Amino acid sequence: MTVQEKIIERVKGISNPKILDEILRLISAETEINKVYEFSKEETKMVNEGIDDLENGKLYSQNESDLIFEKWLKEKSNGH
Repeated sequence: MTVQEKIIERVKGISNPKILDEILRLISAETEINKVYEFSKEETKMVNEGIDDLENGKLYSQNESDLIFEKWLKEKSNGH
């Protein structure tokens, strides 16, 4: 008997809905892991722009990035 067949036999004997729900959750999670995310055209464009910036030396330090992000958050929270 294969592992898959053993699992199927064991599951057939389970009547506890909580255990069955958990088995289903685990099986569903495994399926999600195998999905490949595909970038949209806009996301691909943005990634390519970022690569171009990197190659052209357009970089910010972590501190500069933090300040830019803080400014952006303030503007968004003020409705600008």
